[in-house]
Amino acid sequence: MSVGPTVPGPGTPGPTNPVTLSDQLARVAAAPRGPKVAAFFDYDGTVISGYSAAAFYRKRWRERDIGPVELAETLWMQLRGVRTEQEFAEALDLSLAAWRGKTEEEMEQLAADLFRDEVAAQLHSEIWQLVAAHRAAGHTVVLASSATRYQLEPIGRDLGADHILYTRLEVVDGKLTGRPDGSPLWGLGKARAVRTLAAAHDIDLRGSFAYANGDEDLLFLETVGNPVAVSPNHGLALEAGARGWPTLQCLPRGGRPGVGELLR
Repeated sequence: MSVGPTVPGPGTPGPTNPVTLSDQLARVAAAPRGPKVAAFFDYDGTVISGYSAAAFYRKRWRERDIGPVELAETLWMQLRGVRTEQEFAEALDLSLAAWRGKTEEEMEQLAADLFRDEVAAQLHSEIWQLVAAHRAAGHTVVLASSATRYQLEPIGRDLGADHILYTRLEVVDGKLTGRPDGSPLWGLGKARAVRTLAAAHDIDLRGSFAYANGDEDLLFLETVGNPVAVSPNHGLALEAGARGWPTLQCLPRGGRPGVGELLR
């Protein structure tokens, strides 16, 4: 399950290469057409405002399903932020423990309900238009996230994504064990998954696009020739400015509290 971004430093620098939505749509229209060009979209904070994991926490909070130890550990991780693969693995283990023993069907229904009732309202309209532009150009549209398939499949269907790349969860006898199945798609893991998909589907990464909001996705953005920082956090804004990457600001959507606000 995806968690929040690296805690930003004091103040977020203004982008040195800002682009408007019209600018980026024009860049997409000018790119070569066809499925060899892909558009890779990070999910949490990029496609949507905030983090899809917060919807699961809100439901558990309403149902009084969060104990004091988990409450304290989750709040600490939110305040500390996630800066390394080890820290992400720890946060993932904490969040997945609540899913232990649930069937895949239960998780699919839960995720579909939460997407319909909460997460869909957080979709950035700017990203929706960019996805539509890439699809109109015949590009391969991919969602790539450290989140799980339960979080990604509903939005993937809505956007008409051709592929979704996600953190796999271990399932034994039809039930989740509360552990990941393999390495999470965070940092280097996501970049590797993009390259693997590109090799399997003859995608030209140099001509492709990637969109992300956090500095944990630098390696992901570096896999393509056309990276775009979307409403970037402090670290990514600095890197995008230094590298001359376009920066697109999206208007916040939804307005529901995130995990940190909820627990405080």
